[in-house]
Amino acid sequence: MNEDDLAMSYAARLTAVADSIPLAMLEDIRTRLGDWALSGGSMSADYVLHLVQNAERMAAMNNGGAEDEA
Repeated sequence: MNEDDLAMSYAARLTAVADSIPLAMLEDIRTRLGDWALSGGSMSADYVLHLVQNAERMAAMNNGGAEDEA
């Protein structure tokens, strides 16, 4: 997967859980991504992946498996 595809994948994953995480966390991620981009960081970097994975973990904790029950 090339860097652009990887970055789009991360964006899609974050978008998918955005409604399931606290607004404060979403705002923090947005700020961190903006700072990362301004400093020249790649949106396909491991740093971005870790932010997405943390958001996914929080969404899973907040949903408590409710998606599986529907």
